[in-house]
Amino acid sequence: MKMNVFQRREAIKAKLLDIINHISEKKIIEIPEHSSLADHLGVDSLDRMDLWLSIEETLKVDMPEKELRACNTVADLIDMVERHMKG
Repeated sequence: MKMNVFQRREAIKAKLLDIINHISEKKIIEIPEHSSLADHLGVDSLDRMDLWLSIEETLKVDMPEKELRACNTVADLIDMVERHMKG
């Protein structure tokens, strides 16, 4: 069964929550899309590298690192992953 746009976005968001909880010292239960990676989630520059590698490995996407550096919110991350997912 193929996911609709909302389901796909929610699935990506759930995976990102797992990844962020894994690399961050914070344990986040819910992750609003407007959340700032740095301010709300505590993702620093070293965490961004871990985040980039984990996203690529977990979600099977190839993304330029410079695009990740431009992401400031969870919504930015989701949009970036959606652009690079196949199918």
